[in-house]
Amino acid sequence: ASLEQALAAGELPAILSANYEFHFSVYGAAAAATLNGIAERLWLRMSPLHISVFRAHADRTTAFLETLPSHHALIAAIAKGDAATSVKIFRGMLEHSRDWHVENMARHGVTA
Repeated sequence: ASLEQALAAGELPAILSANYEFHFSVYGAAAAATLNGIAERLWLRMSPLHISVFRAHADRTTAFLETLPSHHALIAAIAKGDAATSVKIFRGMLEHSRDWHVENMARHGVTA
């Protein structure tokens, strides 16, 4: 299911799965096996924290809905072959995710 479909259903496992699929499609397109492996290991290590924060957040779909424009912009930049814009968008997505997690971990008493 796409991230949009998962959000419409409101099911946390489907949302997290769709987000994983999106990101690993991007990583796979980079054709950098070493970096893909690092991303996979990091994703697996962060998943329990990610799930804890989202379970504690009352309106978890809002957080993902806010990121959809960035997801679409990243797809468009990759399709155009615009590496500089792709990197800028992806870096922004990572920074937004980091900031959101730090804020919500503190707000909901979730510890790493």
